[in-house]
Amino acid sequence: MATYLIAAVLFLLSLTGCGVQFEVSTPTVPTPTPRIFPGVDYSLGGVWRVQASPRVVFPNGENTQVQLFMQPQLPVLLLQDRQLYVVADYDMTWFSTPQSSAQVRVRAFTRSTDDDVWQPYDTAERDLNTTNAPANTHDSLVVLLIFSEPTALQVRAEISVIAYDADGSIITNVDATEFPVVVLENTDEIEVNTDAMIPQFGEWNENQMVFDWRDWRGGPCGLTDWGIDELYTACGAFENGDYETVLSSLASTLDKSEEPELRAAVFGQLGLLQIAAGDLDGAANAFNQAIESYGATSRPFEVGVHLHNLAATHIMHADDAATYSALQILQELRGQFYDEAGNILTQAIAGYYSGELWRLDEPLYWFEERGLPQANILQLWKIQANQ
Repeated sequence: MATYLIAAVLFLLSLTGCGVQFEVSTPTVPTPTPRIFPGVDYSLGGVWRVQASPRVVFPNGENTQVQLFMQPQLPVLLLQDRQLYVVADYDMTWFSTPQSSAQVRVRAFTRSTDDDVWQPYDTAERDLNTTNAPANTHDSLVVLLIFSEPTALQVRAEISVIAYDADGSIITNVDATEFPVVVLENTDEIEVNTDAMIPQFGEWNENQMVFDWRDWRGGPCGLTDWGIDELYTACGAFENGDYETVLSSLASTLDKSEEPELRAAVFGQLGLLQIAAGDLDGAANAFNQAIESYGATSRPFEVGVHLHNLAATHIMHADDAATYSALQILQELRGQFYDEAGNILTQAIAGYYSGELWRLDEPLYWFEERGLPQANILQLWKIQANQ
């Protein structure tokens, strides 16, 4: 079940081909895209998702206007015991007829699989009226969902508005959104390990993004304790600089084990190796698979590492929609636990992606202060932008 829903998450994050690919190609030089990226908000204690923005207008001598303005939903990654806010941001205006009123309602349902019946979770409703016109009111109506154990499920949010006009007519407008939710284990603050952030192979320059190396685990040689022959082969090839053999041996390892943690680590290494080789499609697929495998083991830190790498890959691939989706889900996840290094890395790529180069200042200082090579890449980005 968890795998099914995590696969749904990945489907919306990436438009890549299937399978692990090894073809070496020339990397696409990333081009800044002027789009504001979502920030990290620790104040929410969870994920705030606006499902609809209902608008109701009682005009002068005309028909009442009701529009829900439903908003399509991305999947949600939620830590256990954190809040998922299902929200309707409503706005109501009376130009006349203060006797008119409306009711806004949010209903939340959950289910485990497509075959299950939707089960009611909670409902919130509000009656809206005024004694004088013209008048306007706007606010948020919220249903709060909390899950105490790691799980995977689906959520349905039903939004309804009933407008009661002064002439006795009634207008009802109802719609719903559905989206998967993967609940991960809670985690403490992530300690900063600068040694783990240093790229371990290849030439990394301004033509590539700043990737997160903190799940490299020593590369193939760090996985040999699993006792799989292909990992010993990959280890020897890596030490000899034979990356073609490393790639093929790691891919063969995946045929020998269904253990999620091993598969996650292998896919994460494959993704970084394929980025170095210029195989962006293969890298995106590998990072997707790493997210899926770590999601199956409820590991939020590692999921965040590879969501960052997936977003960075989409930037290099010039896939604006996939980049923004990955960044939104990543920033929502990051708002639920403190990961200083991860936030700095993501601020760097998101600042570049959004064309807001002032966002590079803090990461540049952070990398320089710790003697990390990522500072050189950010410095080159700023120089190129000013030419």
